[in-house]
Amino acid sequence: MAYVSTFTFNPRPLYVPGMLADLPGYLRANGWTEPQILHHQDKVAYILDCIITAPVYDVRYSQGDFVNISYNWLVQQLGARYTKLVLTLLKDSGVIDCDYRYWNGQGVDGAGKNLGYCITSTYVGKPVGVLIYKQETFGKKLWDQRHDEEHQLKKDRFLNRIHRDMKELRLDFTPARDLNERIYDTTLEFIVAHRATVDKTKVTKKAYAALLDAAFEADELHIQLPSRAKLRKVLLPRQLKNREQHEPETTIYAVLKARALDAYTSNLVALEKLRNLQLKPPTRPIKGSRVYTALTNLASCFRQFLYHADAPAEVLVNIDIKNSQPFMLNLLLADKYRYQELPADAEHYMDLTASGKFYEHVAAAMKIPMRNKRERREFKGWFFASLFFCKNQHTVAGKCGKWFEEHFPNVYQLIRDMKFARYQDLADAMQKREASVILDTVLKALHANKVWAATIHDSVVCRPDDAALVRELVEEAFRLKAGIVPGLDVEPLQK
Repeated sequence: MAYVSTFTFNPRPLYVPGMLADLPGYLRANGWTEPQILHHQDKVAYILDCIITAPVYDVRYSQGDFVNISYNWLVQQLGARYTKLVLTLLKDSGVIDCDYRYWNGQGVDGAGKNLGYCITSTYVGKPVGVLIYKQETFGKKLWDQRHDEEHQLKKDRFLNRIHRDMKELRLDFTPARDLNERIYDTTLEFIVAHRATVDKTKVTKKAYAALLDAAFEADELHIQLPSRAKLRKVLLPRQLKNREQHEPETTIYAVLKARALDAYTSNLVALEKLRNLQLKPPTRPIKGSRVYTALTNLASCFRQFLYHADAPAEVLVNIDIKNSQPFMLNLLLADKYRYQELPADAEHYMDLTASGKFYEHVAAAMKIPMRNKRERREFKGWFFASLFFCKNQHTVAGKCGKWFEEHFPNVYQLIRDMKFARYQDLADAMQKREASVILDTVLKALHANKVWAATIHDSVVCRPDDAALVRELVEEAFRLKAGIVPGLDVEPLQK
């Protein structure tokens, strides 16, 4: 008999490995009594959930990695007796492994002494969400913690309003879940079919480009592989760690499979939270920064399934800035030349980015093919990695940096100056200026007019009747702050 608690307080599912979907059966096989299962199976699921969902909230982790978990936090949540009991059970039965590497620092959900835990290879796979709380105890405890978070949020009127508007979003869950399943299954099938190409520690740029082309041609919508730059960003640190610990080097095949599972899990968690309205309060890490919500963390392919609670049949609209990242640099150019004559190259740069044709212009001038979405995505990633988001010495030495300096010398100098002390300073400054326009100007004006809206960093989602007003506010805000209006895409979020 499976014990599934009737909902009282907490509809948030806890994620466990698919092989443990029958958690009571697993516990029974390991000697737990029926009362123990009834009262404490949620504690087992909670620890597994902490490990499985860590990659959703922390980019340091991927499925199968050791996740640093604060022991003090687990004791606070579960009690010392059951923390020890559950960890011992999961380790002894081969569900989780421990690295036994003590360290003091920030782990999942808290600071203090941490050990690393991972789901073993036997149990790594699609997770399932289970609702097995002892609702009057642990379920209520987690619910009360969320209630306290929302109570604290009321001290910030702006974030509280964003949270209220987010709660007006609804999700057509079944087709969204089915799409997530299809993306994972199709991607994994493609990776396995091309194992001979990627089951190695290195792959040439040409070979990986051919793999991406094959994926694009086979199923553009459902096979989702990382760019070579993103692949290297994950692969190289892992291989360095392998060498330090005298382990076999991680293969590209292993990374691609892990990333596919990460994406599946992250999407599943996000979709479940939207379905159950178990939305974490929005966060703004520092004053003037971007705001992070359930919507900003949702993969773009799932936005089509969103609708407003008051109008299920109405198609929401997304107002998006064309060439948004290069366009945001115009805000910094406007600051620099506010009381000076704008150099010709800077004016040309601003006009190109405002036209929405900047990428096409640069790719054509550099004779780089951009014939389809895949090549466009690759070019954009390469362009920003080579110019905006790297150290100055890499920009100076690279093909992109040399070309950009020749054609936009004053813009190039601003980029170099902004990255002089710390290369991340440029991205931080651009994001803050973006937030000053989209959040602190446009969104606050919409709030003042009692208009529902939700932002995805540099774009605004609204109801169709409000699209004209949102567009007008975005254009006016950039006109005032940069002296130039961006090109805007006004597109329905339809299936």
